[in-house]
Amino acid sequence: MPGALFSKILIISSLPETNNQTARNLHDWIEAANQSNGWGVSLEYQEVENAVALISLLQYETSRIRSSGLIPIIHIEAHGTETEDGIFLKDGSVVTWQKLHPYLTALNVATKLNLILILGLCSGAHFAAHMIPSDRSPCWLLIGPKSTVNDLHLKDCFIEFYREILNSGNGNLALQIINESTAYGSANTFFTPTAESFFKATYRRYLAELCTVDTCRARAQKIWEGLDGSMFPRPNQETITLELIANKGVFFDIHKRNFFMIDLYEENNDRFMITYEQINEN
Repeated sequence: MPGALFSKILIISSLPETNNQTARNLHDWIEAANQSNGWGVSLEYQEVENAVALISLLQYETSRIRSSGLIPIIHIEAHGTETEDGIFLKDGSVVTWQKLHPYLTALNVATKLNLILILGLCSGAHFAAHMIPSDRSPCWLLIGPKSTVNDLHLKDCFIEFYREILNSGNGNLALQIINESTAYGSANTFFTPTAESFFKATYRRYLAELCTVDTCRARAQKIWEGLDGSMFPRPNQETITLELIANKGVFFDIHKRNFFMIDLYEENNDRFMITYEQINEN
């Protein structure tokens, strides 16, 4: 996990009272271990009932980052929706990833693109499905289970993750550990995409959905109609189509600078070296 920075862990729980309170138990374990090992990390636990409370907490944390400089790991434990597009909250309501996106992005901007987001729920794999290339990245690293996970396995894995990263600071080893088998589950349980992974996936989807011959032809039709009377001679639709196909990578650098916040923090240019040619690489 080279380049990751954090100085605080904020654990947010929105689990019904009838559930195992894995977030509270995880907080209590980190708190005790923090004191006995002298890790010195700032630790906070918050319970939220609904979307309003969750969004308010994220906004408050953003303002605190700006004033304190502390960069948090944001750890959320709740239930994912059956449609995998968001989170079930404690009061039974739902907040979608699309709804949460701008608030997480604001957090990430405040951290200068260093936010580690941990999701203790099963729908996190679809966290970025709604994103487009012109968005800013909502986190630097996302950690979450690929599917429904036994709550004991989840707690066990997270304890080992925090033990390793707070003991050694070795993020790569901490990520490896959470994907090792335990008494409660199987190996390779978690996905761990980075901002680069999100950008690649989002850009591939953009190229596949909006830059095909058919979609370029449809866009050319609209452009051609919009030029009526404003340009002479007006280029034909096929010429416009060919131009769109030939120049589909023109906006890559603009999207990259925005997504990785290079326009705000020039130092991020050296952190995120992805090129257009790498988009379709594995």
